[in-house]
Amino acid sequence: MILKPPKGAMLNRGHPLARGLKGCWLMNEGGGTIVNDMSRNGGVIQLAAAAASPTWSACDLGPALSFDGGDYAIQSFETSPLDITGSLTIVTYVNPSSLTGYPTVVSKWGASGNKQFKLAAALNNGAPYIDISPNGSGDVYRAGASNLTVGAWNQLAGVYNSTAATLDIYKNGVLSNGGLTGTVTTSIFSSSARICVGASDDASFSNKYSGKIGYVYIYNRALTPTDIMNLYRSPFCMFEVDL
Repeated sequence: MILKPPKGAMLNRGHPLARGLKGCWLMNEGGGTIVNDMSRNGGVIQLAAAAASPTWSACDLGPALSFDGGDYAIQSFETSPLDITGSLTIVTYVNPSSLTGYPTVVSKWGASGNKQFKLAAALNNGAPYIDISPNGSGDVYRAGASNLTVGAWNQLAGVYNSTAATLDIYKNGVLSNGGLTGTVTTSIFSSSARICVGASDDASFSNKYSGKIGYVYIYNRALTPTDIMNLYRSPFCMFEVDL
């Protein structure tokens, strides 16, 4: 059985899948109002207050956060390691309770003119998608080949390769590309938006997600298909755990 490392587990920085890891939220706290950034890059995420706060729940791997479609969690301020304008990989473990609209799992996506990247569970009630902005206003996105299943856990990964100018999406470790909208550029816009889990960082925290989220990883490199499959099979392999 695969379980999350305990609170306080250390990242093994010599592990291949620790390389380029700039944000890592295991959501293994199981309570409280913050989610620590296990990459040690300072990207602590704060649960929103009162009615907008997600609640602690569980998944097959350990603790998880549950969002009711009106919740979000966000950085208190932007951190430079996550201002990624080149190659990028976002990996997350999700169990949506709705695919209505454009439910955002994790983003660095502000109002028009301040957009950077996001990974969402559905594209207008359809398949999941990864979205990047080359100029802060327009966007380029790749949809998956099939919809997620409401009430089921899936690992999603979006990969942007700035050198090859490609944008790909993976579902449970397997490439699952659907249609591409726009032309992939060789860089992403640098926005001042903060990392937001469960919504976008605009005035209304739009496109809120409904369901559970088990973890979120953000890399400043394009993971290979082998890397993605290894993370699917062993999502915590880059952590040191005392036995």
